[in-house]
Amino acid sequence: MISTQVLPTGRNTYALDPYRMPSKSAFRRGALAAERVLDQHRAANGGAYPETVAVTMWGLDAIKTKGESVAMALALVGATVVSEGTGRVARFKLIPLEELGRPRVDVLASLSGVSQCTNQNLRRFSRFFERKTMTRTVREMTSRRIIRHPAH
Repeated sequence: MISTQVLPTGRNTYALDPYRMPSKSAFRRGALAAERVLDQHRAANGGAYPETVAVTMWGLDAIKTKGESVAMALALVGATVVSEGTGRVARFKLIPLEELGRPRVDVLASLSGVSQCTNQNLRRFSRFFERKTMTRTVREMTSRRIIRHPAH
């Protein structure tokens, strides 16, 4: 068993509580991974930030890391996790650009079927991005949109 906090609900057949992902430690690791990706890109491109970074979100990876790939995507766009006192993820919140200190980076997420079916917070994650791309505040705060659509 990966965690003693796993609830025997019948929905978490992969030994995790999807409502607690990403965990606090996974968020720290994901944020560090995002920072390293940005640093490597900037070093290779004259200090310029990438416009888009692809992040793969596999179900088994999420089980092993407790949501590190989700945390990496959140960190890239400049968002953080707001948890309840119980440790369950309540919502995601954008960090103000002044506090973030860099532009937001678009994320192209590739999700596995297992990841989509087992992680309830991925639905919350998706809705977060849908809401944020529709808000006037976000459009004013960044010259790029969080989610891009190809021209038709």
